[in-house]
Amino acid sequence: MTSYSPEIIEDNYFRYTAYLSVMRISAFCQLLATALLVTANVAVAKDQTADQVLRAVSERLDSLNAVAFDHSVEFNYASQGYHHTASARGYIEWGADNPLGARLRFNNPELLYVYNGSEAFSYYEAENAFDVIPQPKIRQLRGTFFTGSLYSLRRAIPTILSTDSVEKAILNGDDPAFHYVELRIPSATIGYDGAISPLTRDLLITYDLKIDKQTLIPVDVTQRWENGDFIQTSLSAFDFAPSQPPEKNWYYSTFTNAESQNKGQKTDKPFISVGESAPDWTLASYPGGDDVSLSDFRGRPILLVFWISHCGPSQDAVPAVNALFEMQKEDGLAVVSVNPYDPPNVIDLFVKNNSPKYPILVEGQAVVDAYRAPGYPMAVLVDPGGKVAYSGMVDEQAIRKAVDSLLR
Repeated sequence: MTSYSPEIIEDNYFRYTAYLSVMRISAFCQLLATALLVTANVAVAKDQTADQVLRAVSERLDSLNAVAFDHSVEFNYASQGYHHTASARGYIEWGADNPLGARLRFNNPELLYVYNGSEAFSYYEAENAFDVIPQPKIRQLRGTFFTGSLYSLRRAIPTILSTDSVEKAILNGDDPAFHYVELRIPSATIGYDGAISPLTRDLLITYDLKIDKQTLIPVDVTQRWENGDFIQTSLSAFDFAPSQPPEKNWYYSTFTNAESQNKGQKTDKPFISVGESAPDWTLASYPGGDDVSLSDFRGRPILLVFWISHCGPSQDAVPAVNALFEMQKEDGLAVVSVNPYDPPNVIDLFVKNNSPKYPILVEGQAVVDAYRAPGYPMAVLVDPGGKVAYSGMVDEQAIRKAVDSLLR
């Protein structure tokens, strides 16, 4: 039998049974919904409908600012001969000014997964390697630890409540300390964004939810379908007033170093080197200024600094780049920085917190790619003739030395 990695199995299985992953979220939603109604000082009568329970759960989830929890998931695909388990400590913080309205972290000894508002990244400590997705769409965030997450449930429950095709029922269970809820959606799936999408096949997915009556939080969600395959997610060790992780722990640069490898990049293309011709470019200025081109600086040296907002070293480098920028008053050095993809509101916050004096150019991902920057922050000094005179880390002394050599 051919062996596949958990990531490949999961992705293929998502496409083959997309309804599965997303519906499990729906199930988790109903479980959470049932639980909330009880704890919210609303007596859960035996004849109360699942809709009423879900509505109360939705209100409970909307009231959360942040939550930490242990997340474990079991993929049991007997029909494919596949079994995989994974666990992590999760943290979700709502209210962030980004497309998802939240920041998320999941970590275990092997993996750190973070969505910080500008990018989603995974860091693999044993390999000292990382994957980064700039400005990911919500459809790109599916994965092991989004399965049954409270983030997905919070988005999905309102959709479940407004859709008549979702069959909801409160079931009898073995343990009176829990509510047992079942969701059934014929020929459709529920995505992480809460949308219900029709399937091309006539299938029915069932979700069994187990909700703690005392906490009104789901502790167990089982997503199953007719062939016996299932995914079971368990949540525990909740902290509804968690300590906020240090700000720099949201940046992949905090967990990497010069030797780390980006799994999404080819290692046979090193950073642009001294002596190469610097590719020309034209970029927009922040905030809303005129376009700037490399060719505008022909005849004088120019320092390019590649950076991103959610990067501790990029923040730490600002004083050094400010000092280099001041050199232009005496030596004619031009300094500009290039941000690949951060949206204006994120750059606004970076400027407010770090006070860069030098110009900022935006939407520069193509420039970063052309110069093959391996990470952030990185610097390139281009001589008056358009050749690279320095490429490497933002090392103020090394860059000053290179500039001095050009101006002799």
